[in-house]
Amino acid sequence: MERSILHLDLDTFFVSVERLLSPELLKKPVLVGGTGGRGVVAACSYETRKFGVHSGMSMKLARQLCPEAICIKGNSSTYMKYSDLITEIINESVPIFEKTSVDEFYVDLTGMDRFFGNYALATELRQRIIKESGLPISFGLSPNKTVSKVATGEAKPNNQMRVDAGFEKLFLAPLSIRKIPNVGKVTGQKLIAMGVERIKTIQQMPVEMLTAVLGKNGQKILQRAQGIDDSLVKPYSERKSISSERTFNLDTIDITRLKNTVTTMVDTLCFQLRQANKEHIAEYLKSDPIWEIFGVKSQEDFIGNYVTRGKFHKNVPQVIQKDYQLVEPPLPPVCDWWHGKLSRSINN
Repeated sequence: MERSILHLDLDTFFVSVERLLSPELLKKPVLVGGTGGRGVVAACSYETRKFGVHSGMSMKLARQLCPEAICIKGNSSTYMKYSDLITEIINESVPIFEKTSVDEFYVDLTGMDRFFGNYALATELRQRIIKESGLPISFGLSPNKTVSKVATGEAKPNNQMRVDAGFEKLFLAPLSIRKIPNVGKVTGQKLIAMGVERIKTIQQMPVEMLTAVLGKNGQKILQRAQGIDDSLVKPYSERKSISSERTFNLDTIDITRLKNTVTTMVDTLCFQLRQANKEHIAEYLKSDPIWEIFGVKSQEDFIGNYVTRGKFHKNVPQVIQKDYQLVEPPLPPVCDWWHGKLSRSINN
């Protein structure tokens, strides 16, 4: 049976949510992300991209490239609320879907054309999402995940595209090599150094040449360039982890400050566990070093003393001290965290 895979991607998701809540931001250059000295652009509007701004770059550089941009710190809980709304709409509409991020989804529509036209069904789903959420969304529809994802990118902003079976290679040929999913900066530079800039060139290359330059990844890139991808849509399941992160504006080796910060983060995580009643998370911790680090004796001990009664607090200073002592003086200002060193960015 011929496969039919739909890829859905909310356009500039964080920016779109901010514009939905504050319509005065429409058609203006907007940046969402950290506003401090070490802030990073989490999302940027299309108006900023003509200045060279893109997600992942430092907010400082983005502001230099586009001084007139409106910078917004953003609110993750608000974004998650809208992400959950989209997820629920998709869950009600299709039998199998995969959620790869807060704003990106794959849907397996294989066999659905017996009852509906798949393109018509995808169009109806997109229109429902736009109507009920107020957010712009684009989609690509093709026989596999790779081509559908590329098609979504070509359809943007706020549009849709279908690539019929047998036309995958022809569709991909004129596009830049950077359009191939997972071809990052390093791989892209290697290919460009070989004079390869368009997917059509990769399609004509022998696999031996690609693997010689890119290793095992070369064969996978060749297959994707040919429009071949047998990967399945993985059924969505609720997230199984909760985390907390803090990035300091300046590097620090202040142990007291680190102790206080980690204690607060751990307390926040335990509160989230209690609120969500996610005791099954203890299953994940069975083989995690945290058992030894924090002196957890069993899952029952973890739930009873650490999550419920906040016993983590007593162990945080010892953990800090234990890792701190592994670094020989003089201390470097920025080091890794859990491997016996300190860091400007602490993650739990």
